[in-house]
Amino acid sequence: MRSRPSTASFATGWRIDIRTLDGERLLASTVLEDNLLALLCHSDQPQVVVQRLLQRIRALPSPARDDAAMALLILADLRRLRALVLSEVSTSNGFYARP
Repeated sequence: MRSRPSTASFATGWRIDIRTLDGERLLASTVLEDNLLALLCHSDQPQVVVQRLLQRIRALPSPARDDAAMALLILADLRRLRALVLSEVSTSNGFYARP
């Protein structure tokens, strides 16, 4: 008898809809990729999530900042939040200027 599920049964046996999860723990992480995934989670205040993500991305060095900004836009498209992200970028004074 196996003590753990096999990879195949695990992959097909568990389904989690990220939209049902609270993204606050992901936003609190020190790992940028976790922060970005928070955009896909449930939030009553997506504007606040976007602002926090942009603040984190803005502090990155140039090549990483560009990659993270692109990842943010891609994920924003999945939640139909691209317009919100672009609006927040345009209102954040000098998004590409170092803090």
